[in-house]
Amino acid sequence: MSNKKKSLFGNTTQFKSAIELINSIEEDEQFSRVILRIIKRSIEGVQLFSEKEQTQLLSALSLNNESLQTILAASNFIFQQSAYFGINSESLAHQLKSSGMETNKIKIFVNAWKQGRSEYTKQLMEKSIAPRSLQEINWSLHLQSSNKNTGRDKTPISFFEFQLKDPDTVNEEKKKDNFIVEFNHQQLFRLYEKFERLQEQLDQLI
Repeated sequence: MSNKKKSLFGNTTQFKSAIELINSIEEDEQFSRVILRIIKRSIEGVQLFSEKEQTQLLSALSLNNESLQTILAASNFIFQQSAYFGINSESLAHQLKSSGMETNKIKIFVNAWKQGRSEYTKQLMEKSIAPRSLQEINWSLHLQSSNKNTGRDKTPISFFEFQLKDPDTVNEEKKKDNFIVEFNHQQLFRLYEKFERLQEQLDQLI
């Protein structure tokens, strides 16, 4: 088995597309200001860019709106993951290189991370990335019959109840939210495989 660590950013098709868009930007100086702005505004906990500013960026970076949104989301994701896993600038450079980012763009992200890592991480620790957190899981198992008359061909079905909580919601009634998901054997096995792969990636990153 290979000991090579997997990417911190997952290297999904969507993320790879974002990296290609980032690499295609010719205005490095302007892009550097954008990345620094993302770090700064995230620390301040305010909107990254107003609609007017985004319109100006479309022209400055020669992008369409869809490409710009993809780049902003990916850039924010890069910093969130970096903060969550507590990596330094050198590790960030390595991760971005393995993701296919070009050297000049890597320098831009690394420079921003050097400047804002401490405050950005502190801000992220004070507020969860996800708006809701999982409080509890309940489950039950049932046998579902495909023939109501004879009761034959019974299929095991599992039900999972996920209890979520939103700490930022003022209304106590809306703080908690439950939803139920049904899985057959094949679906549950696929979910288990995904959790196994996730655990392997987490183990390799630690």
